[in-house]
Amino acid sequence: MHGTVNAITRSRLAVLAITVAVLASAISLTAAETKTSLVDLEGRTVNLQQLTESRPTLLVFWATWCGPCRAEIPRINEAFRRFSDDGLAVMAVNPGIRDSLDGVRHYVNHFQLQYPVYFDPNQATRSAYNLIGTPTVILLDADGREFQRGETVDLKTIERLVNLRSRKAGNEEKLETGN
Repeated sequence: MHGTVNAITRSRLAVLAITVAVLASAISLTAAETKTSLVDLEGRTVNLQQLTESRPTLLVFWATWCGPCRAEIPRINEAFRRFSDDGLAVMAVNPGIRDSLDGVRHYVNHFQLQYPVYFDPNQATRSAYNLIGTPTVILLDADGREFQRGETVDLKTIERLVNLRSRKAGNEEKLETGN
């Protein structure tokens, strides 16, 4: 009997340890995200969290040498055109892997990117967002939570997120006015 109780206790302790480890990594991920500094095309330092704060955000991680990244440009431009007036922040972040700020500037001009582009000279976004490769497309809700992650821009999912936000804002307005 004691052997069974000890096995159950060890099993519960193992589950507890795993849970604590997962929570600790989530907390450190949040801390890393808040400290992620990027550089805009003019060379000014910006904070990624401030750029994405309080609004849904389409984050596209890309590289100048990445063919599939180039193929995403029309969809990113379309997302920017269709949804930025509805509150969606659209931005591309070059995580600084085998790239330079000058190379990024040239690429942006050559391919006429219509959305904001940032460069990560310290490659901090690689660990903060668990990037494995490019392109990595992350859709965040207005609270900064990951809504979707993939390799392509999904315009239908973006539309759904923007519509959810609009309905939520409309319901809050009704509550405030009593209608």
